[in-house]
Amino acid sequence: MDATRRRDFSILIGEVGADYYLNAFERIEKGWPLAPNIYAGIFGVLWLLRRRLLLGAVLIYIPLMALSYLLLHAYFDTFKGLSDNWPMLFVLPHVALFLGGNNIYYLRCRRMMMWQDMQDGDFGQGQRVPALMWRGGTMPGMPMLVYSLIFAWMHFSFIFWFVKSPYYFSVVGSWVEVLWAVFLDILAGR
Repeated sequence: MDATRRRDFSILIGEVGADYYLNAFERIEKGWPLAPNIYAGIFGVLWLLRRRLLLGAVLIYIPLMALSYLLLHAYFDTFKGLSDNWPMLFVLPHVALFLGGNNIYYLRCRRMMMWQDMQDGDFGQGQRVPALMWRGGTMPGMPMLVYSLIFAWMHFSFIFWFVKSPYYFSVVGSWVEVLWAVFLDILAGR
């Protein structure tokens, strides 16, 4: 990693954890397939939000939660088994973030740098550092609190309205039947 690229990464990362992430990014650029991040594994979606990875939270964490739910639903055939083991929903997303958290963050920073390279063609290098500072860093407290409350509400509604609901199987079964009928109608051309 050359000095300019290192400077751009350090601007995007911000002051919090810059040395750690620069070392992890150098390992990734040297070809390491996975760069584990213990904080991503422990804090999960809060780490994604703190590092301004809202898109990562939506495109990675929520689908992994859904996949984890489907795996639990396939393993436990009774409602009692599913509702007693609902904390297992968080294992798959947090393990995935532990194993690939730095890779996700590296891809975001690299995308921001490529976006800035396209912008520099129009405006020159003079605006590079302020633009990277605006795009990078960690999320300030109030927006992070708001996003955290939104994700907490989503988790609460998912766990306690769908997993813990006594009418879970009948509700989801009717949704699946309706969606299957619509899908068959679309295939039939109606």
